[in-house]
Amino acid sequence: ATAGRPRSKMGAPITDDSGDADERFTVIYKCVVFRKLPSTKADMVHIAKQNETLCGKLHNFSGQEWVRVSAADCQERRIVGMEAWVLVHGECVGLGDLLRPVHDDVEHIEELLWRMSCDRGDRVRPIAAALNAAGLRKASAFLEEARTRDDRQQLQEAIFDDALNRGCVLPADLVGKVKMAIEDSRLSFAGFPSAPPFTKTRILFTAPHSLPLCREGHEAHQPEAFTSRLAREFAQTVGGAYLTWAQHEEKRALEFYKQQGHPDPSNRDPNFTRREELLDSPWARNLREIKQLFGVGQPCLHVDLHGCKDPNPAGGSDLVVGFRANEIAGRVGVELLRSSLWLALSISLRGVSINVRPQKQLTGAALEDDFCTLSQQSLQEAGGAWTCAVQIEMSRSLRQELMRNKEARRLMAQAIAFAWTQAVGECADPPATLHALQYWLARCKAFYGKNGGTLLGGPPAGGEPSDGGAD
Repeated sequence: ATAGRPRSKMGAPITDDSGDADERFTVIYKCVVFRKLPSTKADMVHIAKQNETLCGKLHNFSGQEWVRVSAADCQERRIVGMEAWVLVHGECVGLGDLLRPVHDDVEHIEELLWRMSCDRGDRVRPIAAALNAAGLRKASAFLEEARTRDDRQQLQEAIFDDALNRGCVLPADLVGKVKMAIEDSRLSFAGFPSAPPFTKTRILFTAPHSLPLCREGHEAHQPEAFTSRLAREFAQTVGGAYLTWAQHEEKRALEFYKQQGHPDPSNRDPNFTRREELLDSPWARNLREIKQLFGVGQPCLHVDLHGCKDPNPAGGSDLVVGFRANEIAGRVGVELLRSSLWLALSISLRGVSINVRPQKQLTGAALEDDFCTLSQQSLQEAGGAWTCAVQIEMSRSLRQELMRNKEARRLMAQAIAFAWTQAVGECADPPATLHALQYWLARCKAFYGKNGGTLLGGPPAGGEPSDGGAD
Protein backbone atom coordinates (compact mmCIF):
# COMPACT_ATOMS: atom_id res chain seq x y z
CA ALA A 1 0.00 0.00 0.00
CA THR A 2 2.94 2.33 0.58
CA ALA A 3 5.08 1.22 -2.35
CA GLY A 4 4.42 4.34 -4.38
CA ARG A 5 4.85 6.88 -1.58
CA PRO A 6 8.03 8.92 -1.11
CA ARG A 7 10.24 7.81 1.74
CA SER A 8 12.51 9.62 4.14
CA LYS A 9 16.17 8.71 4.37
CA MET A 10 15.20 6.71 7.45
CA GLY A 11 13.04 4.47 5.27
CA ALA A 12 9.53 5.27 6.59
CA PRO A 13 6.83 6.45 4.16
CA ILE A 14 6.03 10.16 4.10
CA THR A 15 2.48 11.22 3.30
CA ASP A 16 1.94 14.58 1.63
CA ASP A 17 -1.28 16.21 2.84
CA SER A 18 -1.00 19.50 0.98
CA GLY A 19 -0.77 18.77 -2.75
CA ASP A 20 1.94 20.17 -5.00
CA ALA A 21 1.89 23.84 -3.95
CA ASP A 22 4.12 25.13 -1.18
CA GLU A 23 2.41 26.60 1.85
CA ARG A 24 3.54 29.49 4.02
CA PHE A 25 4.16 29.07 7.74
CA THR A 26 5.16 31.44 10.51
CA VAL A 27 7.16 30.66 13.64
CA ILE A 28 4.99 31.15 16.73
CA TYR A 29 7.41 29.71 19.30
CA LYS A 30 10.45 31.75 20.38
CA CYS A 31 12.57 29.78 17.92
CA VAL A 32 12.46 26.57 15.87
CA VAL A 33 15.14 24.17 14.71
CA PHE A 34 15.60 23.13 11.08
CA ARG A 35 16.79 19.52 10.96
CA LYS A 36 18.43 17.45 8.26
CA LEU A 37 15.75 14.74 8.53
CA PRO A 38 12.18 14.64 9.89
CA SER A 39 13.31 13.47 13.31
CA THR A 40 13.97 15.27 16.57
CA LYS A 41 17.25 13.33 16.76
CA ALA A 42 18.50 14.44 13.35
CA ASP A 43 21.27 17.00 12.93
CA MET A 44 20.39 20.67 13.26
CA VAL A 45 21.06 22.74 10.12
CA HIS A 46 19.44 26.10 10.91
CA ILE A 47 17.45 28.09 13.50
CA ALA A 48 14.56 30.49 12.81
CA LYS A 49 13.25 33.02 15.32
CA GLN A 50 9.69 33.91 16.25
CA ASN A 51 7.62 35.64 13.52
CA GLU A 52 9.93 34.49 10.73
CA THR A 53 8.11 32.90 7.79
CA LEU A 54 9.07 29.92 5.67
CA CYS A 55 7.63 28.03 2.72
CA GLY A 56 7.34 24.30 2.30
CA LYS A 57 5.12 21.25 2.08
CA LEU A 58 3.39 19.63 5.00
CA HIS A 59 4.09 15.90 5.55
CA ASN A 60 3.01 13.39 8.12
CA PHE A 61 5.87 11.26 9.37
CA SER A 62 5.23 8.56 11.98
CA GLY A 63 2.26 10.49 13.39
CA GLN A 64 4.10 13.82 13.52
CA GLU A 65 3.60 16.75 11.16
CA TRP A 66 6.76 18.17 9.61
CA VAL A 67 7.29 20.88 7.02
CA ARG A 68 9.80 20.10 4.32
CA VAL A 69 11.33 23.51 3.67
CA SER A 70 11.27 24.62 0.04
CA ALA A 71 14.47 24.63 -2.00
CA ALA A 72 14.21 28.40 -2.40
CA ASP A 73 14.04 28.91 1.37
CA CYS A 74 16.95 26.53 1.89
CA GLN A 75 19.00 28.47 -0.62
CA GLU A 76 18.09 31.80 0.95
CA ARG A 77 19.09 30.51 4.39
CA ARG A 78 22.26 28.91 2.93
CA ILE A 79 21.41 25.45 4.22
CA VAL A 80 23.97 22.88 3.13
CA GLY A 81 22.45 20.00 1.21
CA MET A 82 19.33 22.00 0.27
CA GLU A 83 17.11 19.91 2.54
CA ALA A 84 15.60 20.86 5.88
CA TRP A 85 12.65 19.80 8.03
CA VAL A 86 10.79 21.70 10.76
CA LEU A 87 8.46 20.16 13.33
CA VAL A 88 5.00 21.76 13.41
CA HIS A 89 3.91 20.86 16.94
CA GLY A 90 6.35 20.27 19.80
CA GLU A 91 4.23 17.99 21.97
CA CYS A 92 6.71 15.13 21.52
CA VAL A 93 9.47 17.26 23.09
CA GLY A 94 7.34 18.88 25.79
CA LEU A 95 6.50 22.06 23.86
CA GLY A 96 3.40 23.53 22.25
CA ASP A 97 2.81 24.83 18.74
CA LEU A 98 5.96 25.76 16.85
CA LEU A 99 4.57 26.74 13.44
CA ARG A 100 1.22 27.75 12.07
CA PRO A 101 0.00 28.10 8.49
CA VAL A 102 -0.27 31.63 7.10
CA HIS A 103 -2.85 32.83 4.61
CA ASP A 104 -2.86 36.17 2.82
CA ASP A 105 -5.99 37.48 4.55
CA VAL A 106 -8.80 36.58 6.93
CA GLU A 107 -11.00 35.46 4.03
CA HIS A 108 -9.41 32.12 4.90
CA ILE A 109 -11.27 31.13 8.07
CA GLU A 110 -8.27 29.27 9.45
CA GLU A 111 -6.23 32.50 9.37
CA LEU A 112 -8.99 34.34 11.21
CA LEU A 113 -9.21 31.58 13.82
CA TRP A 114 -5.46 31.68 14.44
CA ARG A 115 -5.59 35.44 14.99
CA MET A 116 -8.63 35.19 17.26
CA SER A 117 -7.01 32.48 19.37
CA CYS A 118 -3.67 34.29 19.80
CA ASP A 119 -1.94 31.37 18.05
CA ARG A 120 -3.43 28.63 20.23
CA GLY A 121 -3.32 25.62 17.94
CA ASP A 122 -5.17 23.37 20.41
CA ARG A 123 -8.18 25.62 19.93
CA VAL A 124 -7.85 26.21 16.20
CA ARG A 125 -7.12 22.78 14.78
CA PRO A 126 -10.33 20.94 15.75
CA ILE A 127 -12.50 23.88 14.67
CA ALA A 128 -10.67 24.31 11.37
CA ALA A 129 -10.86 20.56 10.74
CA ALA A 130 -14.61 20.51 11.42
CA LEU A 131 -15.19 23.50 9.11
CA ASN A 132 -12.99 21.96 6.42
CA ALA A 133 -15.03 18.76 6.65
CA ALA A 134 -18.14 20.87 6.03
CA GLY A 135 -16.47 22.49 3.00
CA LEU A 136 -16.24 25.90 4.70
CA ARG A 137 -12.68 27.10 4.23
CA LYS A 138 -13.55 30.61 3.03
CA ALA A 139 -15.35 33.34 4.97
CA SER A 140 -17.87 34.08 2.21
CA ALA A 141 -19.02 30.45 2.10
CA PHE A 142 -19.36 30.43 5.89
CA LEU A 143 -21.50 33.59 5.91
CA GLU A 144 -23.79 32.16 3.25
CA GLU A 145 -24.25 28.96 5.27
CA ALA A 146 -24.85 30.95 8.49
CA ARG A 147 -27.23 33.60 7.17
CA THR A 148 -30.32 32.84 9.30
CA ARG A 149 -30.67 31.65 12.87
CA ASP A 150 -31.91 28.25 11.66
CA ASP A 151 -28.89 28.00 9.35
CA ARG A 152 -26.54 28.78 12.22
CA GLN A 153 -28.18 26.20 14.47
CA GLN A 154 -27.85 23.47 11.83
CA LEU A 155 -24.23 24.40 11.14
CA GLN A 156 -23.44 24.48 14.86
CA GLU A 157 -24.81 20.96 15.29
CA ALA A 158 -22.88 19.65 12.29
CA ILE A 159 -19.47 20.97 13.29
CA PHE A 160 -20.11 20.21 16.98
CA ASP A 161 -20.57 16.53 16.17
CA ASP A 162 -17.50 16.47 13.92
CA ALA A 163 -15.32 18.15 16.55
CA LEU A 164 -16.67 15.84 19.24
CA ASN A 165 -15.52 12.87 17.18
CA ARG A 166 -12.07 14.46 17.24
CA GLY A 167 -12.16 14.73 21.02
CA CYS A 168 -13.00 18.43 21.22
CA VAL A 169 -16.10 20.04 22.74
CA LEU A 170 -16.98 23.32 20.99
CA PRO A 171 -18.74 26.29 22.61
CA ALA A 172 -22.49 26.32 22.00
CA ASP A 173 -22.34 29.73 20.33
CA LEU A 174 -19.23 29.11 18.20
CA VAL A 175 -20.92 29.65 14.82
CA GLY A 176 -22.37 32.96 15.94
CA LYS A 177 -18.99 34.12 17.26
CA VAL A 178 -17.17 33.15 14.07
CA LYS A 179 -19.85 34.88 11.98
CA MET A 180 -19.43 38.06 14.01
CA ALA A 181 -15.64 37.90 13.73
CA ILE A 182 -15.81 37.50 9.93
CA GLU A 183 -18.25 40.38 9.61
CA ASP A 184 -16.17 42.68 11.81
CA SER A 185 -12.98 41.75 9.96
CA ARG A 186 -14.57 43.24 6.83
CA LEU A 187 -15.31 46.57 8.51
CA SER A 188 -13.08 49.42 9.62
CA PHE A 189 -13.82 51.55 12.68
CA ALA A 190 -11.73 54.22 14.38
CA GLY A 191 -11.99 57.53 16.18
CA PHE A 192 -9.86 60.64 16.61
CA PRO A 193 -7.71 61.14 18.54
CA SER A 194 -8.85 57.75 19.90
CA ALA A 195 -11.92 55.56 19.64
CA PRO A 196 -15.11 56.69 21.46
CA PRO A 197 -15.61 57.94 24.08
CA PHE A 198 -12.28 59.72 23.57
CA THR A 199 -13.17 61.54 20.35
CA LYS A 200 -13.37 65.34 20.24
CA THR A 201 -16.91 65.27 18.83
CA ARG A 202 -19.71 62.71 19.01
CA ILE A 203 -20.19 62.47 15.25
CA LEU A 204 -19.97 59.21 13.29
CA PHE A 205 -19.41 59.13 9.53
CA THR A 206 -20.37 55.99 7.60
CA ALA A 207 -20.03 54.99 3.94
CA PRO A 208 -21.80 51.69 3.18
CA HIS A 209 -21.56 51.80 -0.63
CA SER A 210 -17.81 51.71 -1.34
CA LEU A 211 -17.86 48.21 -2.91
CA PRO A 212 -20.21 46.14 -5.13
CA LEU A 213 -23.17 44.90 -3.09
CA CYS A 214 -26.14 42.58 -3.41
CA ARG A 215 -29.50 44.31 -2.95
CA GLU A 216 -32.50 42.03 -2.47
CA GLY A 217 -34.90 42.18 -5.41
CA HIS A 218 -32.75 44.71 -7.30
CA GLU A 219 -29.72 44.81 -9.56
CA ALA A 220 -26.28 44.86 -7.99
CA HIS A 221 -25.41 48.16 -6.32
CA GLN A 222 -22.26 49.65 -7.81
CA PRO A 223 -19.52 51.29 -5.70
CA GLU A 224 -19.82 55.00 -4.98
CA ALA A 225 -16.30 56.30 -5.52
CA PHE A 226 -14.37 58.05 -2.74
CA THR A 227 -17.15 57.83 -0.13
CA SER A 228 -15.24 55.66 2.34
CA ARG A 229 -12.13 57.81 2.12
CA LEU A 230 -14.20 60.95 2.64
CA ALA A 231 -15.83 59.37 5.70
CA ARG A 232 -12.42 58.63 7.20
CA GLU A 233 -11.02 62.07 6.43
CA PHE A 234 -14.13 63.92 7.64
CA ALA A 235 -13.92 62.01 10.93
CA GLN A 236 -10.24 62.86 11.33
CA THR A 237 -10.87 66.54 10.55
CA VAL A 238 -13.59 67.06 13.17
CA GLY A 239 -12.25 64.58 15.71
CA GLY A 240 -15.15 62.17 15.28
CA ALA A 241 -15.38 58.49 14.31
CA TYR A 242 -15.99 56.49 11.16
CA LEU A 243 -17.41 53.10 10.21
CA THR A 244 -16.69 51.88 6.67
CA TRP A 245 -15.81 48.75 4.79
CA ALA A 246 -12.16 47.86 5.38
CA GLN A 247 -9.86 48.77 2.51
CA HIS A 248 -8.71 45.16 2.09
CA GLU A 249 -12.36 44.10 1.81
CA GLU A 250 -13.04 46.77 -0.82
CA LYS A 251 -10.14 45.39 -2.85
CA ARG A 252 -11.21 41.76 -2.40
CA ALA A 253 -14.87 42.43 -3.21
CA LEU A 254 -14.02 44.42 -6.33
CA GLU A 255 -11.72 41.66 -7.56
CA PHE A 256 -14.48 39.11 -6.92
CA TYR A 257 -16.90 41.24 -8.94
CA LYS A 258 -14.49 41.51 -11.87
CA GLN A 259 -13.91 37.77 -11.92
CA GLN A 260 -17.46 36.54 -11.30
CA GLY A 261 -19.53 39.31 -12.89
CA HIS A 262 -21.63 39.77 -9.73
CA PRO A 263 -21.01 40.92 -6.13
CA ASP A 264 -19.99 38.50 -3.42
CA PRO A 265 -23.38 37.20 -2.16
CA SER A 266 -22.16 37.36 1.43
CA ASN A 267 -21.89 41.19 1.18
CA ARG A 268 -25.42 42.53 1.34
CA ASP A 269 -26.33 46.21 1.04
CA PRO A 270 -26.30 47.69 4.59
CA ASN A 271 -28.48 50.56 3.35
CA PHE A 272 -31.26 48.16 2.34
CA THR A 273 -31.82 45.89 5.33
CA ARG A 274 -35.06 44.12 6.20
CA ARG A 275 -36.53 45.33 9.47
CA GLU A 276 -36.77 41.81 10.87
CA GLU A 277 -33.05 41.27 10.14
CA LEU A 278 -31.72 44.34 11.96
CA LEU A 279 -30.53 42.35 14.97
CA ASP A 280 -28.46 40.15 12.63
CA SER A 281 -26.98 43.07 10.67
CA PRO A 282 -23.28 43.73 11.41
CA TRP A 283 -23.71 47.39 10.52
CA ALA A 284 -26.68 47.86 12.86
CA ARG A 285 -24.78 46.02 15.60
CA ASN A 286 -21.74 48.26 15.17
CA LEU A 287 -23.90 51.38 15.14
CA ARG A 288 -25.43 50.24 18.43
CA GLU A 289 -22.06 49.48 20.01
CA ILE A 290 -20.50 52.77 18.88
CA LYS A 291 -23.44 54.72 20.28
CA GLN A 292 -22.95 52.94 23.61
CA LEU A 293 -19.28 53.93 23.55
CA PHE A 294 -20.23 57.59 23.09
CA GLY A 295 -22.25 57.36 26.31
CA VAL A 296 -25.86 56.97 27.37
CA GLY A 297 -27.86 60.17 27.09
CA GLN A 298 -25.20 62.02 25.10
CA PRO A 299 -26.33 63.81 21.90
CA CYS A 300 -24.76 62.01 18.93
CA LEU A 301 -24.98 62.59 15.18
CA HIS A 302 -24.76 59.91 12.51
CA VAL A 303 -23.78 61.16 9.03
CA ASP A 304 -24.17 58.59 6.25
CA LEU A 305 -22.20 59.50 3.11
CA HIS A 306 -23.27 58.44 -0.37
CA GLY A 307 -22.59 59.24 -4.00
CA CYS A 308 -25.14 60.30 -6.60
CA LYS A 309 -25.08 61.29 -10.27
CA ASP A 310 -24.22 64.79 -11.42
CA PRO A 311 -27.21 67.11 -11.91
CA ASN A 312 -28.48 67.54 -15.47
CA PRO A 313 -30.68 70.10 -17.25
CA ALA A 314 -33.77 68.20 -16.09
CA GLY A 315 -32.89 68.75 -12.44
CA GLY A 316 -30.82 67.51 -9.54
CA SER A 317 -28.27 68.91 -7.10
CA ASP A 318 -24.60 68.37 -6.35
CA LEU A 319 -25.32 67.90 -2.66
CA VAL A 320 -28.52 66.41 -1.21
CA VAL A 321 -29.11 66.12 2.53
CA GLY A 322 -31.89 63.74 3.57
CA PHE A 323 -33.66 64.14 6.94
CA ARG A 324 -36.65 61.89 6.35
CA ALA A 325 -35.44 59.19 8.76
CA ASN A 326 -35.57 61.73 11.61
CA GLU A 327 -39.08 62.82 10.68
CA ILE A 328 -40.33 59.23 10.60
CA ALA A 329 -38.72 58.56 13.97
CA GLY A 330 -40.26 61.72 15.47
CA ARG A 331 -36.96 63.38 16.34
CA VAL A 332 -37.17 66.97 17.62
CA GLY A 333 -35.02 69.82 16.34
CA VAL A 334 -34.96 68.55 12.74
CA GLU A 335 -35.75 71.95 11.21
CA LEU A 336 -33.02 73.66 13.23
CA LEU A 337 -30.47 71.07 12.10
CA ARG A 338 -31.69 71.37 8.50
CA SER A 339 -31.31 75.16 8.41
CA SER A 340 -27.97 75.05 10.27
CA LEU A 341 -26.55 72.50 7.85
CA TRP A 342 -27.79 74.37 4.82
CA LEU A 343 -26.20 77.63 6.02
CA ALA A 344 -22.86 76.07 6.97
CA LEU A 345 -22.61 73.99 3.78
CA SER A 346 -23.54 76.98 1.62
CA ILE A 347 -20.66 78.93 3.13
CA SER A 348 -18.12 76.12 2.82
CA LEU A 349 -19.21 74.89 -0.64
CA ARG A 350 -19.80 78.03 -2.69
CA GLY A 351 -21.10 77.34 -6.17
CA VAL A 352 -22.42 73.91 -5.21
CA SER A 353 -26.15 73.32 -5.68
CA ILE A 354 -27.53 72.12 -2.33
CA ASN A 355 -30.90 70.53 -1.60
CA VAL A 356 -31.89 69.90 2.01
CA ARG A 357 -35.54 69.06 1.23
CA PRO A 358 -35.59 66.10 -1.19
CA GLN A 359 -39.16 64.92 -1.67
CA LYS A 360 -38.99 61.44 -3.20
CA GLN A 361 -35.51 59.98 -3.61
CA LEU A 362 -32.35 60.45 -1.57
CA THR A 363 -34.43 61.39 1.49
CA GLY A 364 -32.61 59.11 3.92
CA ALA A 365 -35.59 56.74 4.18
CA ALA A 366 -36.19 53.54 2.21
CA LEU A 367 -38.85 53.64 -0.50
CA GLU A 368 -40.03 50.15 0.54
CA ASP A 369 -41.64 49.88 3.97
CA ASP A 370 -40.11 46.49 4.80
CA PHE A 371 -36.56 47.84 4.53
CA CYS A 372 -34.44 50.39 6.40
CA THR A 373 -31.65 52.68 5.28
CA LEU A 374 -28.59 52.98 7.49
CA SER A 375 -29.77 56.33 8.87
CA GLN A 376 -33.13 54.75 9.74
CA GLN A 377 -31.34 51.90 11.47
CA SER A 378 -29.28 54.22 13.66
CA LEU A 379 -32.44 55.92 14.94
CA GLN A 380 -33.94 52.62 16.09
CA GLU A 381 -33.04 50.71 19.25
CA ALA A 382 -31.39 47.99 17.14
CA GLY A 383 -28.99 50.61 15.78
CA GLY A 384 -28.36 52.48 19.02
CA ALA A 385 -31.15 55.11 18.98
CA TRP A 386 -28.89 57.99 17.91
CA THR A 387 -30.03 61.57 18.48
CA CYS A 388 -30.12 62.43 14.78
CA ALA A 389 -29.06 60.87 11.49
CA VAL A 390 -28.65 62.48 8.09
CA GLN A 391 -27.92 61.00 4.69
CA ILE A 392 -25.63 63.14 2.53
CA GLU A 393 -25.50 62.45 -1.21
CA MET A 394 -22.62 63.98 -3.16
CA SER A 395 -22.43 64.18 -6.94
CA ARG A 396 -19.49 62.60 -8.73
CA SER A 397 -18.13 66.05 -9.65
CA LEU A 398 -18.30 67.18 -6.03
CA ARG A 399 -16.60 64.01 -4.75
CA GLN A 400 -13.84 64.38 -7.31
CA GLU A 401 -13.30 68.02 -6.37
CA LEU A 402 -13.21 67.17 -2.66
CA MET A 403 -10.63 64.48 -3.30
CA ARG A 404 -8.49 66.95 -5.26
CA ASN A 405 -8.69 69.68 -2.67
CA LYS A 406 -7.79 68.99 0.96
CA GLU A 407 -8.91 72.41 2.19
CA ALA A 408 -12.34 71.97 0.59
CA ARG A 409 -12.69 68.63 2.41
CA ARG A 410 -11.74 70.18 5.72
CA LEU A 411 -14.11 73.11 5.30
CA MET A 412 -17.04 70.82 4.50
CA ALA A 413 -16.35 68.49 7.43
CA GLN A 414 -16.09 71.42 9.82
CA ALA A 415 -19.32 72.87 8.41
CA ILE A 416 -21.13 69.69 9.49
CA ALA A 417 -19.58 69.88 12.96
CA PHE A 418 -20.47 73.56 13.46
CA ALA A 419 -24.04 72.96 12.27
CA TRP A 420 -24.43 70.09 14.75
CA THR A 421 -23.04 72.20 17.60
CA GLN A 422 -25.54 74.95 16.83
CA ALA A 423 -28.48 72.56 16.43
CA VAL A 424 -27.85 70.59 19.61
CA GLY A 425 -27.04 73.68 21.68
CA GLU A 426 -24.16 71.93 23.42
CA CYS A 427 -20.87 73.78 23.73
CA ALA A 428 -18.30 72.87 26.39
CA ASP A 429 -16.14 75.94 25.73
CA PRO A 430 -18.12 78.81 24.09
CA PRO A 431 -15.15 81.23 23.68
CA ALA A 432 -13.02 78.53 22.01
CA THR A 433 -15.91 77.49 19.78
CA LEU A 434 -16.56 81.09 18.74
CA HIS A 435 -12.88 81.56 17.93
CA ALA A 436 -12.86 78.34 15.87
CA LEU A 437 -15.98 79.46 13.99
CA GLN A 438 -14.49 82.86 13.18
CA TYR A 439 -11.28 81.21 12.00
CA TRP A 440 -13.30 78.81 9.83
CA LEU A 441 -15.22 81.72 8.25
CA ALA A 442 -11.95 83.50 7.51
CA ARG A 443 -10.54 80.36 5.88
CA CYS A 444 -13.67 80.00 3.74
CA LYS A 445 -13.28 83.58 2.56
CA ALA A 446 -9.57 83.14 1.82
CA PHE A 447 -10.13 79.82 0.04
CA TYR A 448 -12.71 81.16 -2.39
CA GLY A 449 -10.73 84.34 -2.86
CA LYS A 450 -8.00 82.16 -4.37
CA ASN A 451 -10.28 79.81 -6.30
CA GLY A 452 -12.42 82.09 -8.42
CA GLY A 453 -15.22 82.50 -5.89
CA THR A 454 -16.88 79.07 -6.28
CA LEU A 455 -15.97 75.39 -5.95
CA LEU A 456 -17.69 73.88 -9.00
CA GLY A 457 -18.05 76.99 -11.10
CA GLY A 458 -21.71 77.63 -10.29
CA PRO A 459 -23.16 80.78 -8.72
CA PRO A 460 -23.10 81.17 -4.94
CA ALA A 461 -26.14 79.66 -3.24
CA GLY A 462 -29.17 81.83 -2.56
CA GLY A 463 -31.94 81.06 -0.09
CA GLU A 464 -32.65 77.63 1.28
CA PRO A 465 -34.50 75.55 -1.34
CA SER A 466 -38.02 74.67 -0.32
CA ASP A 467 -38.63 71.83 -2.75
CA GLY A 468 -36.85 68.73 -3.96
CA GLY A 469 -34.70 68.85 -7.03
CA ALA A 470 -32.50 65.80 -6.56
CA ASP A 471 -34.61 63.06 -8.11
